[in-house]
Amino acid sequence: MCSLRSGHRPHGGLLRGPGASGGLVAVALAAALIAGAAAPASAQDTPEMLAAMQAHLPPIPAEVPARDALPAELRAEIPPFQLEVHRWHADPALRFVKIHSRRVEEGGVVDRELWLREIRPDGVVMQFRDAFFLHPLR
Repeated sequence: MCSLRSGHRPHGGLLRGPGASGGLVAVALAAALIAGAAAPASAQDTPEMLAAMQAHLPPIPAEVPARDALPAELRAEIPPFQLEVHRWHADPALRFVKIHSRRVEEGGVVDRELWLREIRPDGVVMQFRDAFFLHPLR
């Protein structure tokens, strides 16, 4: 049975992760509803759905460009965000950031089509759709 994280509703509507098909999210949602769970506000609202989406993420490339190096059209579509807290640790399980007053760990969803892929000592690697970029600490 699916379990929903109570009170966790950062987005309104289904979220489609990069590389994941809309069908995968729809199947996971349907399974949760059949199991008797309430409909989540977002796809990542259940651990099962988030794990299914993460399984389809592409690997982080060896060279990650700065956000400014992305095409202007793509940069204009990236949802705005600001790192409020940045916690890097040698142990990846202890790394996290706060964005929009919400704790996000590596592999977490920040906004529609925007993923936090890696936390580095000097910033974070983000993925928007199929594009990766480095967002440095300022």
